[in-house]
Amino acid sequence: MRDSRVAPRADRSVLRAVAELRGGRPVIIKACAPLLVLSAEAASPSGIDDLLDNTGKRTLVVASGRAAFMARGDAEPSTARAFEAPDSLFEPQALSALSDAEPSSPPFRPASPPEGSDAAISLARLARLIPTLIVGAADRSLDDFVEVEAASIMAFTAGGGSSARLRLVAETPMPLAAAPTARMLAFRSDVDAAEHLAVVVGDVRAAGPPLVRIHSKCLTGDLFGSMRCDCGPQLHEAGRLIFESGAGVLLYLDQEGRGIGLVNKLRAYRLQDLGLDTLDANIALGYEPDDRSFEPAAAMLRLLGVERLRLLTNNPAKIFALRALGFDVASRTPLIAPATPQNAGYLETKRLRFGHLLSG
Repeated sequence: MRDSRVAPRADRSVLRAVAELRGGRPVIIKACAPLLVLSAEAASPSGIDDLLDNTGKRTLVVASGRAAFMARGDAEPSTARAFEAPDSLFEPQALSALSDAEPSSPPFRPASPPEGSDAAISLARLARLIPTLIVGAADRSLDDFVEVEAASIMAFTAGGGSSARLRLVAETPMPLAAAPTARMLAFRSDVDAAEHLAVVVGDVRAAGPPLVRIHSKCLTGDLFGSMRCDCGPQLHEAGRLIFESGAGVLLYLDQEGRGIGLVNKLRAYRLQDLGLDTLDANIALGYEPDDRSFEPAAAMLRLLGVERLRLLTNNPAKIFALRALGFDVASRTPLIAPATPQNAGYLETKRLRFGHLLSG
């Protein structure tokens, strides 16, 4: 009998391709024709040699929002743009320069994106790399590179990755300053490295919907006390409110930087210092304004036996997402942290451009 914890073959091929791309090695994306793909950010000297030795004409593929920022124009964030890739590009320093927080406009001629370019962009995002890649049609049959179907990448991305296959792997009492009787539960995906936490207070299956907070990991704010955001104060206030309510759950999702990862979040901060807001900075890096999935939260709540809840949030998108996933969100409780001179612009962007309800 097949072990239900084993990821489907298509998902395993996507995750192997992610690991190869992060390691600076080319991967083959199978679309209409096999496409050899190498990350500009992670490219190793041997990876560059492998690409040059096994492809003919090569193309620079860039996420549309990233390309627009490089050219100081406007574009949708999700589609791919392409440019001719001259021989001068194939130096490690030239490739890595394309991943700078503020790259110069590439002096390359536009080209048609080859079939599979959107899948290549999605694979780079899954690897938390800047979605700028060198691609080329494989000029012969290749057996030395990891292969992945373009359709598998797009399906993995659209389905929230491995979030539906979370399982509880650890549980322990965890007295917290804001919640002395709390328990902490750890959930792990069966197919990737994501590890999500739940802080549980009281009996969440008792009568009445429990108070629930969905909090995305923010190392800079939660641990170091960064004043660029309101994450740390929200986290601690949520713990206090849940404890006072008598029964509730604080979900701590492994989705740093609205899903773009810690390194890219730091890059986004650099772009914000140059004048972009938090939404446009994500797009300029080649990501979506909010790259999170709330399916991990849904999976965790179901494993905890919670189907009806009161949501502690200022973000209507979380309410819509949970309702779309089949949950009964009985009410919303606001979670307002004091503004500071350092985060006032950030909070205003959340209110005006993300639709957060920050008036209490």
